[in-house]
Amino acid sequence: FENGEVQAARGEKVGTPRVRGQLKIVHLWPEGAYVETGDLILQFEKSEFEKELQDAEGEMEKDQADLAKGEASRAQQLDDLKTNIAQQEGSLELAKLKLRQAEYGTPNDKEEAKINLEQTQRAVEQAHKDYEVRKLVNQVEVAKTQVRISQTRKNYDRRKRDYDLLTVYA
Repeated sequence: FENGEVQAARGEKVGTPRVRGQLKIVHLWPEGAYVETGDLILQFEKSEFEKELQDAEGEMEKDQADLAKGEASRAQQLDDLKTNIAQQEGSLELAKLKLRQAEYGTPNDKEEAKINLEQTQRAVEQAHKDYEVRKLVNQVEVAKTQVRISQTRKNYDRRKRDYDLLTVYA
């Protein structure tokens, strides 16, 4: 007969996962009991984490939809500005034609045609500037949306990792 203490030849400590939120144990393998590989040894309540995961997934889908909607809106704005440029360039050609016609008219007609041509030239320049500014604004908006999507994706990935840590297998 011998007195002593029996210890497992191989043992491993299982601790609480580092996740955000409250943890409540719903299943725990008996301490010191033998386990096979793949046995469920520890399970935490998942309902709160499932809701957070679904919320993060919904936010990610919303951001993707916002990006697609924004792309369509930006494309429409650029098309409208291109149309405006074409209209202004057409008006410029018309103003040039009227100036040529005014060469045979009164001095007052000539001056009026010159003023009209100058105004039309400024309108064409402004239309081109508006187009270039809109392109820059669109680039900034896309970059901002992509940053938001990236942050939302990181949030989702973190929540998914936390969710996966709630179940511990041998």
